[in-house]
Amino acid sequence: MAQKPGNISIFWQELKRRKVIKAAAMYAATAFIIMEAAEIMLPRLGLPDWTVTLVIVILIVGFPITLILSWIFDITP
Repeated sequence: MAQKPGNISIFWQELKRRKVIKAAAMYAATAFIIMEAAEIMLPRLGLPDWTVTLVIVILIVGFPITLILSWIFDITP
């Protein structure tokens, strides 16, 4: 007899079908580039050091929002 796939397996397949994994990978790559650019450019523009931290916090907060929107609306490149 064939076994039924587990809940985690079904959830993982649904993530792939809705392309949430792809959206997460794209967001992570883009966020990394933005963080590196912010670390280099913001201090040279004469902005305070906390602006780099602010950019990182905004990117971290945006990650779950991106995943949720990707799940709901199938937002992918």
